[in-house]
Amino acid sequence: MGTAIAEIIAGFAELLFGRKLFWILVGIGGFLIGWFLAPAIWHSLLTWQRVLIGIVLGLGFALLARWFIKFMVALAGFFLVGTLAVVLVRHLGAHVASSSVSYFVTFIVGGLIGAVLLGMFFNWALIILTSLVGAGSEAIGIVHFVSHHPRWLEAVLFIILAVLGFAYQARRIVGHNRGLGRG
Repeated sequence: MGTAIAEIIAGFAELLFGRKLFWILVGIGGFLIGWFLAPAIWHSLLTWQRVLIGIVLGLGFALLARWFIKFMVALAGFFLVGTLAVVLVRHLGAHVASSSVSYFVTFIVGGLIGAVLLGMFFNWALIILTSLVGAGSEAIGIVHFVSHHPRWLEAVLFIILAVLGFAYQARRIVGHNRGLGRG
């Protein structure tokens, strides 16, 4: 239950304020590197070692993001989209074993797409990415409190929350660019 509450709170913050808190996104990317890639490199890691590697890399990436903003966001895009590519390919039924050539090819292709997109469309990419990540976290957290955790409800919540988060953050950017408000 504590994890679900944390997902709801973190998802809400990222959903509405993700562009402003992008260094958190970069930190999450660092954590994901430790969590997903470390076992692909070192096969016999224990869970606590994966968590520790993820925390160290996440904190390091978040601190670097304060000084090297665009580079770290592009790097975060590389690792986040690379990781998402592997998860998506596995979800679609393809066999992508850790440490395999297909794993690294999928990761690198997805990562390059993520780095280019976040580098080219910095603000808009951050808004889209943080809206999706925030909506996903919110939906998972909310559905945890519903009996039988229906996947259809999670999907509906994800879509609605992603659209609302995108609209809220985009409105703040457009208003700021017109001189109407603070972005």
